[in-house]
Amino acid sequence: MEILKMKLIINADDFGCTVPVSLGIIEGMRYGLVSSTSAIVPAPDFLYCAKYALEHGLCHMGLHSMLTMISPTLPVSQVPSLVDERGMMYDRNTFLKKEVNIHEAEAELENQIRIFRETGLRLDHIDTHHGLMQKNAAFTELFLHLAHKYHVPLRNEFSRRQGTNTSRILKEVKNRNIPMTDILYFNQGKPYHTTEDIILFLEQAKSRYEAVEIGCHPGHSDDYLRSVSVLNDDREKELDVMLDVRLRNYIRENRIEVISYDQL
Repeated sequence: MEILKMKLIINADDFGCTVPVSLGIIEGMRYGLVSSTSAIVPAPDFLYCAKYALEHGLCHMGLHSMLTMISPTLPVSQVPSLVDERGMMYDRNTFLKKEVNIHEAEAELENQIRIFRETGLRLDHIDTHHGLMQKNAAFTELFLHLAHKYHVPLRNEFSRRQGTNTSRILKEVKNRNIPMTDILYFNQGKPYHTTEDIILFLEQAKSRYEAVEIGCHPGHSDDYLRSVSVLNDDREKELDVMLDVRLRNYIRENRIEVISYDQL
């Protein structure tokens, strides 16, 4: 039996990454289909972008938990297992292989949440940069704990990597009453979503799931972003997709309800 109205979250990662990225995300929320976003708290531009968001009516967003590729928010002396000799957190591949002190990781994430909340923004979900909640069982438990502690939804990153522990994790999510979508979709092996990719996913999902998330990276690029990230000009293309009238029409015609994490 086809579900009459599937709920859809379109979440833009990396708010606060740079000012142009953040302005592009707000543009996608104001004029397009982006319904939610999550913030990189350790980014140098985060505080400015958070202030701008509040001034323009964006009062809640998620935490895009960062434990890689940037300076920690805590002094390096408090998180020595998270950083290299330069005081920078490791790249994704190194982090996934490295033994990391889970208590230091928890302290850093708690501090990111503290900084986030002190801006006046309201936390509406938790997700991760690079899918780090699946590093190991201890990290999975840490993110379950944080979502339960702060009474917020957790991104269903587990749906992207099915394994022997997935059913156990999802059962624990249910036992702790942590809100979560049924599935998370990201563009698979492509630099950005296309309208056709998203419509194909939604066509497959609408008869199977009650709530889904599409993760995306819209925004505006600049020379600084090109110097620090491989994900730069493609953000402009993804923003165009989020503004595409064809996608908006498909969602409306198929009675898909676009919501924010705050409404999950």
